[in-house]
Amino acid sequence: VFQVHCDIKWHIQNRDSSVVNKFQKKFWKTKQTLIKVTGKKEDEHVVASDADLDAKLEVFHSIQRTCMELLKVIEQYQRRICFLSQEENELGRFLRFQGSQDKSRAGKIMQATGKALCFSSQQRLALRKPLCRLYQEIETFRYRAISDTWLTVNRMEQSRTEYRGALLWMKDVSQELDPDTHKQMEKFRKVQAQVRTTKSSFDKLKNDVCQKVDLLGASRCNLLSHILTTYQTTLLHFWGKTSHTMAAIHESFKGCQHKEVSTVKVRAFFHEEKNYRQKIKNMMIKALHGAKGLAFLQEQRPPVLLNGKLSVLYFILFMFLFFYSAT
Repeated sequence: VFQVHCDIKWHIQNRDSSVVNKFQKKFWKTKQTLIKVTGKKEDEHVVASDADLDAKLEVFHSIQRTCMELLKVIEQYQRRICFLSQEENELGRFLRFQGSQDKSRAGKIMQATGKALCFSSQQRLALRKPLCRLYQEIETFRYRAISDTWLTVNRMEQSRTEYRGALLWMKDVSQELDPDTHKQMEKFRKVQAQVRTTKSSFDKLKNDVCQKVDLLGASRCNLLSHILTTYQTTLLHFWGKTSHTMAAIHESFKGCQHKEVSTVKVRAFFHEEKNYRQKIKNMMIKALHGAKGLAFLQEQRPPVLLNGKLSVLYFILFMFLFFYSAT
């Protein structure tokens, strides 16, 4: 009976000791977490021992950040290519149409330039294929390789928090340690064993993180060098074709008579046309108030350089006001 009573008492004491140890581990881990969150200064020797790990983490965060930025840049670059190709094609069609209306040599040059621009716009769209592949490869790299490394980093950070919390616990126990007291020495040994366990786990995860970050950087370099080679080849092919076409157009320009265009005259023309548009608007308003609009219309004179649409509009308004005043 005495032996059974002693066994029960021993089990109860061990259970209570285990509960207390778990509570203390949670307490010191939480304290270390608060120190990290609040940014309080930690032991400089402990921080210095993780300098190589912190350097690897900086590299990892840089890879993570730059991959996201690269995806955004590629997406924006693709939109700009499509927009530029569309505008280039519109300009080429415009020159071809205007050139077909002009039977002189200038019309032929405009047609040739328009065809070259349309060809260039079609060839420019070929750049999207290697860019789309680059986008897909980087996105896959981010979802798989970076995500896997990120999970390992999170496990390592949790293990480091437990390890540093155990160090704080051991430091607290050692300050009250009395070597002559068996109970305190036993408590110190338990804390010391906890420090060894957490350090072993932390060192393993630390090594895993360093290896994965090195592999991550090398993998990204290989990925970019392989995909960007295809993009570079496509870009050089595009510029080669375009420059050859433009050089042929430039050769056809030789012997053409050049015309000097004054910037001041061009600005004056657009300013005069703007004023004339405002006068047309005023004529339409005054025409609704009576036959005085006819006299006002007859006083106006369109500018010398007037496009066909304004001439037709002027004629229609003139005839409308003429018949309106006659009735």
